[in-house]
Amino acid sequence: MKFWDTGLKKYFYLFSVKNITKICALIDPLKFENTEVLSILYHTKEEYEDAEIKSWKGKSGYQVTEFPNYYRIISYQKKDEHSKPSRSIAEIPKERVLQVWNEIFMKIPLGKYHKYSYLAPKVCRLFKLERYFKENGEFQGDKFQGKRTSSDYGRYYYFVCVVLIDQGLIQRKGQHLARIKNEWSKQIEIQEERTCED
Repeated sequence: MKFWDTGLKKYFYLFSVKNITKICALIDPLKFENTEVLSILYHTKEEYEDAEIKSWKGKSGYQVTEFPNYYRIISYQKKDEHSKPSRSIAEIPKERVLQVWNEIFMKIPLGKYHKYSYLAPKVCRLFKLERYFKENGEFQGDKFQGKRTSSDYGRYYYFVCVVLIDQGLIQRKGQHLARIKNEWSKQIEIQEERTCED
């Protein structure tokens, strides 16, 4: 597993002890000449260490892990400052994230911020989610937004944006999003067989 530390602006890697010889073979200056491996954390089923995740406005945090065909987003929500965070998991197909990146964000000017009310209808049209439009074509944003982990809003908009933010491609300011990169170069290649259902 790969964890991004936003404070240090570096990745942490988590591997099973069973794979330690393979991992040690990979950590070779010749193979990682442009990559700094900050830390290797080991774990077994019996021993775990809590990882501190930078909070989102003090109430939640995200951990995004890339797989060949999808991204797994683990979100942590806190009811208040003193409670333990609850955890939920969403798996978003990589093809969907790439579609939103290529068909929506790459077509807006670099650095220009757009509201949800501008971006969400484009996402719904891209994925043919016509039920969120009135007969006159007006977008029903309140109808589109629902429970994030189970609604179209989460699967097609919210968690896709979380991945793009995590990848450093877009940036959020309040409820506005802007593209901050011109290309997406560091990603695992998509494999033909899907490994998650959505």
